[in-house]
Amino acid sequence: METTKNELVFLDTETTGISAVDNRIICISAMKLGETEPMLFSTDTDPSEANMLRKFWEWLPPGCRICGFNTDFDWDFLLLRSLKHKVPLRWLRKYKDRIDLMHLLNGRAAPMKGRSQDAYCELMGIHVPLNGDIRGKDIPNLYNLGEIGKINEHCQADVLRLVEMYNRFKECGIDLERWE
Repeated sequence: METTKNELVFLDTETTGISAVDNRIICISAMKLGETEPMLFSTDTDPSEANMLRKFWEWLPPGCRICGFNTDFDWDFLLLRSLKHKVPLRWLRKYKDRIDLMHLLNGRAAPMKGRSQDAYCELMGIHVPLNGDIRGKDIPNLYNLGEIGKINEHCQADVLRLVEMYNRFKECGIDLERWE
């Protein structure tokens, strides 16, 4: 797929905790709009977080937009962990180059404010197979148990669910690529 200036990339990260200063990224899953399989950058195949980040930033199309669920969290980890390891990164403007479905949905649906991606997928009838009942809060424990394969599957499933959520907006006439 040829890179265009505003190519859309769906993104999720899984981490060992909630602080980018005190924790690390376990895996990154990302997929360009129009593709069917998410890319996976994981410490499962290479335990070096720096190498994983380097590969991700090299893969990420220049000038792309990111679509995620709580992208501020993912961005903070990608930025801070890259700075820690002196990994060159592609700069994305904090808000203009990102579509954050969590902020969009929470800002428009007060009764569901603070709900998870799972809750919104359930509301929309989006069913992407998950590896058991793994939720974000389970990731640090799974990491400590050495279950990185399960974490990778969960991260990739989250990206596929992002695509389905994005498509639901489009089906309902909302063009999130032009959303400001």
